[in-house]
Formats: sequence, structure tokens, C-alpha cells
Amino acid sequence: MSDDETLIEAHTDSPRPRAVLRPTLNAGAAPELRPGDDLDQVTIVADTPYGADYAVPAGDDLDICRSAGVVHPAVWPDLANDIMHKQLARGSWVHTRSIIRHHRSVAVGSKITIVPRVIERFFAHGERAIVDMHFMHNDDIVTSIEHEAIIDLSITD
Repeated sequence: MSDDETLIEAHTDSPRPRAVLRPTLNAGAAPELRPGDDLDQVTIVADTPYGADYAVPAGDDLDICRSAGVVHPAVWPDLANDIMHKQLARGSWVHTRSIIRHHRSVAVGSKITIVPRVIERFFAHGERAIVDMHFMHNDDIVTSIEHEAIIDLSITD
């Protein structure tokens, strides 16, 4: 299987896909954080609730992460949402898209530092922000995310 063979699209009654997932076998090296405004770094211990069993309450009954003792990959976008909510959003907000690259697995119990940077702000159906985030274990980038959200719905175009 090559990196370009798999494409998953979730469709609704709309003619446009609502979600597109293009999994790759190798995410490659993490992209550099682009120039912008640094947000506060956040450090967590990757354990309950952010551990191997993170997705069990959502119905993920596979034992892959628990048996390997690694953090569930759904932890990273949840933590990215938390940063958007606590450091940028003003009132109600809407997550619009993400590009998530997993560079290596992380053992449960590892200390992770999230380095977020706002790289763009613009107005489209509210004020939006695009944030690059590096999830670091020691000096290694384990996950990189480009996260976009409408952070202020009160501002109209």
C-alpha cells in the first residue's frame, strides 16, 4: 500500500464531503512551527484521562493502545481543542478542521509539553485562528497539529 492509495470521505446529503481523511504510512518529519504569536505552553502527564484508555468511553473497545501501553491517538486533538478553548476562544467556538501528523507513539505516563503558536487570524463567519502545535516528549516531536477554529462567533462579516 502506498501513501496515496487510501482516501476516506464522510458524506451527508450535501454534495460536498463533510470530512476527508487521507491516512499515510509515514507522516515524515514534523513541519517547523511557522512564524506567529506564541501561546502558553501546556505540560501534561499522558495518563488517565489522557492515556491508553482515552477512547473507551466513546465506544472504542479495541485493546491496541492498552496492550501496547501507548497513548491513544485521539488524545492529541482533544488537547488541541483544550488549548483553543482556554487560550483563544471568546464564548462559544467551533472547531473547523485539523491536519494531524503522528510521528511516533508515546508511552503512557510520559510527560508531554504542547507548544502552540497562532500562525493566522482572519474573519469568515466569525473570527478564526489557525494554530500550529507541537506535542513534545523530551526533545522529540511526537505529534504535530494544524488546528483551525472559529474563536469568536459574535463578530459577523
